[in-house]
Amino acid sequence: LQDRLKKSSAHVLADVSGERPVYMLTGDSNTNAVSVSQQLGSDVRFAEIHADLRPEEKLAKVRELDQKLKAEATAGTSWRARFLRMLGVTQGGLVMVGDGVNDAPALAAVTAGISL
Repeated sequence: LQDRLKKSSAHVLADVSGERPVYMLTGDSNTNAVSVSQQLGSDVRFAEIHADLRPEEKLAKVRELDQKLKAEATAGTSWRARFLRMLGVTQGGLVMVGDGVNDAPALAAVTAGISL
């Protein structure tokens, strides 16, 4: 069994992500994950694909990515980055879209979680 992608999936994902990295985290097999990536085409380039993840592994990975992206967003030397660090303002972070109950822990841990 394999999910069918909507025709607009690649376009929407490319528009929403812009130049930001896109990560695929799935409980599906690596074969299915690669197939979905190929179906999306060259408009969507995944920075990383992680497959065969159990819910607790997905939670650990989103926590890791969320912290990494926050650190990268505030690592700059501009006056703005220094000022925001001084204020303790968090920038960046991970937005996750999940489609199942097993995604709930990971959705709750990211900067912004979207449940379908």
